[in-house]
Amino acid sequence: MTRISLSEVRTSFNQLKYRVSTLESLAFFKVSHSISSSKLKSAASRVNTPLPFKPFVDLIENSLNVKFPENLAFTPEEVRKRDIDQIAAYQTDYDALSNINFDYFLIACLEAYKSLGLDRQDVFHLTSVEQSASSYIKSTSAGYPTFRKKGSQSAIKDAVSFTNSFISSPSLPKIMRGCPCAVFHRYQYNIPVSETPKSTTPVYSKEIIQDGLSNIIKKSRQVWGESFRYLTLSAVYFRSFVDETTIWNRQQEVPTTTYGLTKREISERIISRLRSSKRDIISVDFSKFDSTVPRIFHLMFYALHLAHHSYMLCPKIVSLIVVHSIRTPFCYGSSELKFHERGIASGELLTSLFGSFVNKAIINLAYLEATNGKRTAQTDAVSLGDDLTYLSGIVSLSHFRSLCSRLGMNVDLESCFTCHSDEPFPFLGYIWDRENRPTQLVQWYIAHFVIPSGFIRNRAIPIKLLQTYRAISIAMQLYHGMDIYVKLIGYGDIVYRSLIYEYKLSGKDPIITYEGPDSRQVGIGFPLSTILNIGWEAF
Repeated sequence: MTRISLSEVRTSFNQLKYRVSTLESLAFFKVSHSISSSKLKSAASRVNTPLPFKPFVDLIENSLNVKFPENLAFTPEEVRKRDIDQIAAYQTDYDALSNINFDYFLIACLEAYKSLGLDRQDVFHLTSVEQSASSYIKSTSAGYPTFRKKGSQSAIKDAVSFTNSFISSPSLPKIMRGCPCAVFHRYQYNIPVSETPKSTTPVYSKEIIQDGLSNIIKKSRQVWGESFRYLTLSAVYFRSFVDETTIWNRQQEVPTTTYGLTKREISERIISRLRSSKRDIISVDFSKFDSTVPRIFHLMFYALHLAHHSYMLCPKIVSLIVVHSIRTPFCYGSSELKFHERGIASGELLTSLFGSFVNKAIINLAYLEATNGKRTAQTDAVSLGDDLTYLSGIVSLSHFRSLCSRLGMNVDLESCFTCHSDEPFPFLGYIWDRENRPTQLVQWYIAHFVIPSGFIRNRAIPIKLLQTYRAISIAMQLYHGMDIYVKLIGYGDIVYRSLIYEYKLSGKDPIITYEGPDSRQVGIGFPLSTILNIGWEAF
C-alpha cells in the first residue's frame, strides 16, 4: 500500500477547496430558483405528526396508576417552530479553520480516516449505475421527482437515466436543481435523567415513572429526504466504501467505531474493552450535531478520498458531490429552492460513515492539542455518527467542549456523563449495564411504546397489530425489553397476548420489522422466533 503523506493530503485539501469555492462563486447561487413539482411542493408544505396510541396509554395508566401529560401529541405548529431554528443552523456558515491548528487538523483527520479503514487502496471500486439503484431499501421513498418507492420501476428508471446523463455531462445546475431534498421528520420523546442509574434492573415505581412522564421532552428533527437520483449517483462512487468498511470493521480485534457491528460484537469488543481500562468513561452528547458540522470536514473527508483513491474518482464529479453535500438543496414551505451552508444531511449514503469520521477527527484533534501534537485518541475513543464515548485521563470534558465551541458546535454538558469503569454508562442511546448488555429505563420504554417516531401510513394490517409489532421491535433490541413489554402491554389485552400465544401454539412466525427511535435500525426485520429465542444479541 502506498502511504499518503501529510503534504499530499494538504495539497488535495487545498485543490478541492479551490474547486468548491469556484463552483460556489458561479451565478447559480446568486439567483433564486423554484422547482415546479406539485409533489415536491406538497411534501415541502406538509407536516405529518404521529399520535399517541391510546390503547397503550390506557393500559399503562391503568396498570401503573400514572398519568401522561395532556399535551403529549406534537402539533404541526410546534414542529414548524422547531424547524425554523434547526434550518437556520444549517444555513449559518462558520469559519472553523481560523480557530484551530491546521497541521493538527490534518493529522487528526488522516488518523480518523485510517481508523475507519478508508485508506486501503485497490479495495474500493466503482459500482454500476444499475447496481447502485438496486442497492437501497426498496420500501422507502425515492423522493424527488417520482416520490414512489425506491423499488418501483418508475423511480429506478428515473434514477438510472439521471445518473447516466450526469456522469456523461456533469454540471452544477443539474445536481442542485435535479436533486433537491424533501424535508420529512422523525420524532423523539426524551425523559431527562440527572445521572446514569447505578442499577439497570427495571423499576416500576409509580413515583419515579410519573416524574419521568411529567417531564417528557418532545423533540422533532428533520429527515432530509435525498432524491433517489443523488443517492444512485453517490452509490456509483461510494457504495463500495460503505460495504467494504462494514466488512473490514467487523474483522478488527480492536474496532474504534461500531460501524457494521451487532450489539453482541459491540458488547464483547468495545464496551468490555472500555471497562477493562479501569479509567472513567466519558459519554458525549452534542446539541444539533448534524446541523453544525463545519464544511472543513466535508472538504477534508473528500480530499482524503481523492488523495487515496485517485485511480477511481473523477475530481470534477467529486467536487460537485461535495458542493451538494455542503450546500444541500431543499424545499421547505414552498417550491423555492434553499441551500445549506454546513451540516450533515441525514439521508445521504455516507451520513453515518461521515459522522463517525467527524467525531473521530474532533477527539483526535483534542488529543493533539492536549499532548502538544504527540498523540491522537487511537483506541481511547469509540464513535458512530454523532455518538462519542472516550476514556478519561488526557482530554477533559471541558477541553473537548471548548474545542467544539471553536468549531461552531455545541456539547450539551447536562446530557454528558462521566462514569466509573464498573458502572452502567450511556452509549448509542442505550445504558450498558455491568455485564455489558444494552438496557434502558422503564419510562424510556413507555414513551417509545406509546408514541411512534414517525407518521404511520401502513394500513395493510390492523392498527392494533401494527402497533404491537412496533412495540416489540423496540423492546427486542434491549436486554430487559421483552420482560418490560410483557409487563406493560403483553398481558393487558387479548390482541397483544395472542401475538405471542399464536406463535407458541400454532407455529405462526411473523416478521417483526423495526420501527423505533434508532434510525440506524429502521427497516431491519426478524422472525418473532428469533426475537424470543436470541433476543438483543440478534441485532
